[in-house]
Amino acid sequence: MLNIGMEEIKMINNFNWAISMLKQRKKVRRPCWQEDSYWVLGEDEKIVWCNKKDARIHLNQINATDWEVFEEKLKMKVAKEIAKKFGASHVRITTMDKKGNVLKVLDEYKEKEDKR
Repeated sequence: MLNIGMEEIKMINNFNWAISMLKQRKKVRRPCWQEDSYWVLGEDEKIVWCNKKDARIHLNQINATDWEVFEEKLKMKVAKEIAKKFGASHVRITTMDKKGNVLKVLDEYKEKEDKR
């Protein structure tokens, strides 16, 4: 949401927006789905789930305005690259809602190398 003066403008990510993101080879999802679920554009421009099974499109998905780009895996990949650069052995990504409540914490640890 954007605040402009006294008005709030909600960003509407409808089904057409989701299709345009898929065409850009992005992964899309809805917040009401399982946290690791998303759609991708498969062969012959067919929409498939992250497990490569065909997606069934329902009217509630076409009418939805809460589509988002699935970024969690990308965030962890970038965080791990940064951690490696600085020699860190721990990466934590915290996902919060708009009120600051923690929704999820992802932790990954790198095995310590035996220096014998």
